[in-house]
Amino acid sequence: AETAAKAAPAELLEAGQALTEHESKRLLGAYGVTGPAQTLVRTVDEAIAAAKALGYPVALKIQSRDIAHKTEIGGVRLGLADEAAVREAFTRIIESARFGAPFAGIQGILVQRMAPKGLEALAGVVVDPTFGPMVTVGLGGIHTEIFKDVVSAPAPIDETQALALVQRLKAWPLFAGARGANPADSAALARTVAALSRFAWDHRQHL
Repeated sequence: AETAAKAAPAELLEAGQALTEHESKRLLGAYGVTGPAQTLVRTVDEAIAAAKALGYPVALKIQSRDIAHKTEIGGVRLGLADEAAVREAFTRIIESARFGAPFAGIQGILVQRMAPKGLEALAGVVVDPTFGPMVTVGLGGIHTEIFKDVVSAPAPIDETQALALVQRLKAWPLFAGARGANPADSAALARTVAALSRFAWDHRQHL
């Protein structure tokens, strides 16, 4: 954890600032938290080149510390299958940002390879006034707000504890492979939750 903490970009650890998705993933990447391959670009030609390199389909997402809800201003386009779709999506995202958030500072657009379909999970951190940073895991996607199936534990926790946390979810049978469905990669989820908890603990002064 000490090596990872030193590897985290110091300029992204200032207390009280909101980070873009790209910046957040740079921080978490130092702890081994990975996701779909991605590239930050600034022009439509760079976006097309990045999409070709990453492989279609891709997603495009506006990156700005001043835009908290990218989807609401039209700053996200998903499932782009070819160059023409990327070109159109890039143009529309820039136009939407100029109209919906004219004073926002834009870092660029994130080109991200689309993840395959699967069971979505939520992993996050909240700060409890008594217990400090708490790592939270639950059923993700559209189900997060509907079922509110989440469990929490004080950070830090290891992978064994993280897996036990996941198994406390009401939705655990879905992760385990209910009704003949293929089981989700619970071990990978546990690694992610444990790594997130270490990050939260190491940088608790910034939360």
